[in-house]
Amino acid sequence: MSGLAEKRVRSAPAPSGAGSAWTGPDGLTHAGPLIDTVDGVDLISCELCGFVHVIPLPEPEAAAEHYKSDYYTETKPTYLSHATEDAAWQRVLHNDLLLMAETILGSSQRTLVDIGCGPGLILDAAADRGWTCSGLEPSRQAAQFAAERGHTVINAPFTPEVLAEIGEVDLVSMINVLEHVPHPFDFIDWANQLLQPGGLLLLTVPNDFNGFQRTLRATGATDAWWISPHHHLNYFSFETLENLVKAHGFEPLLRTTSYPMELFALTGRNYVAEPEQGRGCHKDRRAFDLAFEAAGLSHVRRTFYEGLAQAGLGREATIIAQKP
Repeated sequence: MSGLAEKRVRSAPAPSGAGSAWTGPDGLTHAGPLIDTVDGVDLISCELCGFVHVIPLPEPEAAAEHYKSDYYTETKPTYLSHATEDAAWQRVLHNDLLLMAETILGSSQRTLVDIGCGPGLILDAAADRGWTCSGLEPSRQAAQFAAERGHTVINAPFTPEVLAEIGEVDLVSMINVLEHVPHPFDFIDWANQLLQPGGLLLLTVPNDFNGFQRTLRATGATDAWWISPHHHLNYFSFETLENLVKAHGFEPLLRTTSYPMELFALTGRNYVAEPEQGRGCHKDRRAFDLAFEAAGLSHVRRTFYEGLAQAGLGREATIIAQKP
């Protein structure tokens, strides 16, 4: 058994009953309680990995090819245009995250690589705050978009072959990346290799199967809309995300989240059942975040989201963890 597989076993919860199983090409068996079946794909709470994921998992090469050529044209065709519209709002949220990292690192450590940088919005914020930053992005369209904003972007998937090209950094960020990749353990291992001692790992993933989502489903207001098994392979909570990084020796230091979109559906604006409401709800959550900035009270927003995160709530699970 490889060292990586041993880490998986050590971080996994105790077996919890009958379910489904799948043995991958590497000979490792992924087994655990069946959580759901969507579009003919099973989701299990994997006792090997310690988090929920689909079975069977696709080959990494096939997944990488999808994000290289199709993701921003077929799966998310409006994402890049909305990124421009949302840039000021995203800047506020990224500034919150970078401030947290700076508080831990100090002012002298300001090198960053954003894995899966997309349109480069966190790079915009980091550059303006004095960071030396770069991005890695498999999509040709997104890499070009970020490069046209003045950023250094490597247009390639995250593999061991690009580690030397990136070099050592103080902060590795992966925002909405780990839910898409067949083997998140590999991504954490490669990030670990990029980080200097004492460096930070910033991870954001959807906070799925959270209490708000489960309430909506239990009351019949929605189905499990957050399950998208052909694009989101892995499903994390704050706890399982922290367990993932602990298995690689990282120490989780901070949790935060983003506005819980599910609150709209819980209070009568069911954007899941009525998708035409979705963009309006998004604009309202954007206004919520920007209001604190306009009032000069951004610390209130940060405190609110950190409190939600401690309760396991919020639309996303974001953690900052430190390498020894």
